[in-house]
Amino acid sequence: MSEEFSGIPPIADRLDWNAVIDHALEKAASFILRPNGDYAEAIYGCGSNQAGKLVPNGKNLLSESELTVQAIVDALPTRFGLIYVKPADYIFNLQFTSPEKTAVLVENKILTLYGEGYCLANELKGGAMFQLANGANCRLIHSIPTGGNNTNSINLFGMQFDGNRTYQTETHPLIYVDGAGIRIRDSYISRCVFRNATGQPLYLKNPIDTWIHNNAFEDSSDGVRLEFINYYVHFYDNYLHGLGGEYGLYLRGVGGTGLCFIHDNSIGNWKYGIGIYNLNKSKVHDNIIFGAGNQAHNTWDAMRIWGSLTQELNVHDNTFISGLANKPKYDIHLVSDCDYVWVRNNICKSWVTEAIKVEAGVNPNGVVELNVT
Repeated sequence: MSEEFSGIPPIADRLDWNAVIDHALEKAASFILRPNGDYAEAIYGCGSNQAGKLVPNGKNLLSESELTVQAIVDALPTRFGLIYVKPADYIFNLQFTSPEKTAVLVENKILTLYGEGYCLANELKGGAMFQLANGANCRLIHSIPTGGNNTNSINLFGMQFDGNRTYQTETHPLIYVDGAGIRIRDSYISRCVFRNATGQPLYLKNPIDTWIHNNAFEDSSDGVRLEFINYYVHFYDNYLHGLGGEYGLYLRGVGGTGLCFIHDNSIGNWKYGIGIYNLNKSKVHDNIIFGAGNQAHNTWDAMRIWGSLTQELNVHDNTFISGLANKPKYDIHLVSDCDYVWVRNNICKSWVTEAIKVEAGVNPNGVVELNVT
């Protein structure tokens, strides 16, 4: 330990803390994935008599051998399986074709990938990267339940995921967790960078008790998609910058539930910055939504809200700005059927036709007030 690790309370420099984290996680992990010269290898974590056994995976092309990352995932316990990923570039080109093309298929397991990286200025520092190979044309990770009352969750920390969009010819989500009518419970996604996806960088279906924060989603053809939300989804302190696709952040509820908290995100360069459909009892606040440079002028909405099950939604203290020539028709657009939607204290400075548009089909029980236009 350095001399900085002293005092009350103790003070440690970055190298000290990394050493502590390395030691703790290597003891706790089911597997440690790490580079070894030109190869990637996996070693068993603490608790196995085979600790230190090498599982070669080929020259960073993890599908060149039978013992791949897929084999490691398959060997994880159903619950509490953790893969600790050491910094390196790991390239994936193996495809499973059932139920969908994917490089790593997770069936009825709680998968945790823990990297060493941290997100700074929308870049991952010091972490590992999982990247699709040229022409892989598949999803990078696809997690599904296999029946019964099982729940899938996915936990991602300090990692970078790259869809290598330029060299793919098909459209797929990069990370897809499909609840398929079974709730995705207790997922945590933090300090990660998702980029270059041909579809959504992150797609969760049927999430509950989910925390997504301090991530960067960049340069993908579509945005983050959270569908059939039950309740307690927290999405905050994220950066979403796209290529002009449909939605930067798409939120779809199921009605009667909600309790979603969407705040302190920076969202830009999409046709619709935030799309909210059938979301109930939720708050969307303190976000910055900025321009969509490749959309036609005066044809798009910075935030679009609709659906007969959208009720008791509080939209407040958001900032809408655009320094680009192509500006949105409306900053906030309540399209149809919404009820009890409160729109307060927003700063709307990017619109062309109207700052806040309330269509005739919207029920009159909401309140639009104290907005700066």
